[in-house]
Amino acid sequence: MQAVAGKEKLLYAGAFLAVFFGGLVYILWRPDNLRLFGWLNGLGLTDPVESLRGCFKPVYSYLPDWFLFSLPDGLWAFSYALLISSLWWGSKSWLSFFWLASIPLVGIGYEISQYVGIIPGTFCLSDLVFSACGTVMGFIFPSLAH
Repeated sequence: MQAVAGKEKLLYAGAFLAVFFGGLVYILWRPDNLRLFGWLNGLGLTDPVESLRGCFKPVYSYLPDWFLFSLPDGLWAFSYALLISSLWWGSKSWLSFFWLASIPLVGIGYEISQYVGIIPGTFCLSDLVFSACGTVMGFIFPSLAH
């Protein structure tokens, strides 16, 4: 039982780290007109964030577009899938099926909704691929741990 608890902690830590690194990409290298920067400003974090961005600015020109724009989507899809799959692992409740079904709907559905014009934004096939891969990996990792 103790080994399972340790594995679950690793899964949760993996979910946290994926969101953390996806957010870090946004904070360090994405345009500062995104909503996230308004939130950071509201928290009084504009100056430290700008200092951090300045430190990492030289790296920007070496980063491929997929790293800047698609990887965060894949990391967030992975994190969500990993967290929900881990929380509901082994449950046969109808509620577990609802939450598990929400994973591809949120991750992949968001990008497809942009494509058909349901929500604003720009459809990107690379975003769709990264979200799909992140979702699948988030489903697979808990099965390896149990």
